Amino acid sequence: MRRRVNFRSRKRPYLTGSYIIYARISHEVIVQIGNPKSPQGRKRYSSLPAGHYAYVGSAFQSGGLAARLGRHLGLKEAKRKRWDIDYLLARSVEGRALQAWVSTSDERLECTWATALFAATGVSAPAPGFGAGDCKMRCGCRDDRPKKDKTHLFRLPLRPTLAWLRDALGPAALTLRCWAPRR
Repeated sequence: MRRRVNFRSRKRPYLTGSYIIYARISHEVIVQIGNPKSPQGRKRYSSLPAGHYAYVGSAFQSGGLAARLGRHLGLKEAKRKRWDIDYLLARSVEGRALQAWVSTSDERLECTWATALFAATGVSAPAPGFGAGDCKMRCGCRDDRPKKDKTHLFRLPLRPTLAWLRDALGPAALTLRCWAPRR
């Protein structure tokens, strides 16, 4: 028996959760950080060296994980650059994210993951403030640094695998799995 989804109900008809995406940059790029249209009007630029990058985020609204990752993985056309990650992906080798891992937990894990990634061996945070404009915690920021240095973008020592991420994230990665979009 097929289950019908009532799109008018208050219950979400789509999967939501937190995600990590991987992108590769082949040469140094300058990326925009911050939205110039925000009330604070903050917009900065940061230089990112070539390498492997992981970005942590969440998708609890507007279509959930399928819509957000479809945009980042290039499965659907992005109408305009909305988030910091859009500016980076436009300059990445393939012009999109290469891989994604998700957790469909109701708990917002992006801050926990950002903090764990920042503490992992060989990982750096080259763009303070990247992707963390709405974050209330100290994501990816050492205690001796100002809160404005929090970040959700990390340069990795190697191309990440699910096993490497689970090792780096520890117990926070129990629900992490590879994302396989429906075609």
